Amino acid sequence: MSSEIIVCDEAVSALDLTVQAQVIALLRELRERFDVALIFICHDLNLVRSFADTVLVMQSGKVVEQGPPAAIFEAPQHPYTQRLIAASPLADPVAQSDRRQARQALERLDHACAK
Repeated sequence: MSSEIIVCDEAVSALDLTVQAQVIALLRELRERFDVALIFICHDLNLVRSFADTVLVMQSGKVVEQGPPAAIFEAPQHPYTQRLIAASPLADPVAQSDRRQARQALERLDHACAK
C-alpha cells in the first residue's frame, strides 16, 4: 500500500451495526498492518471514542478542542464539546438521564449568558 493517509468521511454512518463493525475491524487492520494514518470524520461519538487515537472537535470549520479520547470525553473543556457530548445518546437509561440533565444545565447557562 502506498498511501500514508486515508480519509474516511462518514465511512460507516449509513451501515447497519454488523457491517459497521466489519468495516471498523478492517480499518483497524489497515492502520496496524500498513502503518497508515486515518482521518476519520464521524458524528457517532461513541464510535469516535472507541476508535480514535486523537480527537479533534470542530465547530463551523474550526478546531475548538483536540486531545486523546479520554481527555475529550471525560473532561471536555470547550462549551461546544460539552454540548455535543451531552447530546449524544447512551444505552444506560440512568446515565442517559444524567446526561439529559447536564445538557439542560448547559442550555440554561447558554441562555443566561446570551441575556
